[in-house]
Amino acid sequence: MMYETELYHHGIRGQKWGVRRWQNADGSLKSGGAAHYQKQAEKLGKKIESAQGKIDRNNEKKAAITAKYNKNFVRNAKRDARVAAWKQQRAGLERKVSKINSKVLIRGKKANFFERQTLRKAYSLDKKIASGERAKLKYNMKISKLDAQNAKLKKRVDKYTQRYAEANKFAHMNEKHVSSGKKAVDNMMGG
Repeated sequence: MMYETELYHHGIRGQKWGVRRWQNADGSLKSGGAAHYQKQAEKLGKKIESAQGKIDRNNEKKAAITAKYNKNFVRNAKRDARVAAWKQQRAGLERKVSKINSKVLIRGKKANFFERQTLRKAYSLDKKIASGERAKLKYNMKISKLDAQNAKLKKRVDKYTQRYAEANKFAHMNEKHVSSGKKAVDNMMGG
């Protein structure tokens, strides 16, 4: 009884159990097997080159971003100093702001002119601090994004390199390699 929601697989049509598509009975590769493994190795080689090229391009982008950031080092240092000064000013206003907020929000009284001015100053400092830190954050995010991409690509290159080595190993096997290995195993097994 077959159900429509189930998937059945019975292997490759005409292929016998235990008979491999690319190998002879002694384990040596058929001519098609050598070509098959050679094609696999070539495909993996192209994938390795592609991934390595992406890593190189990411490193170039990272260097360009860093160079642009460092080119404006003086401007960035001045901006960082301004942000630090604004943070200090904002910290100094914090006690006044909390006192005004408690007066306005809890007691329901209106803030006078000087209190509103203090709140406006605190608000403008908050905006300046946020805009000053945004540029540095944007730079750090770009760099970390490129680093994460490079880490993924390096893992992929390692995986492809390992597969490439395996495919190349099989692609160059001939009957002599297999026969000597088979003889050694047969001798060890006592046959």
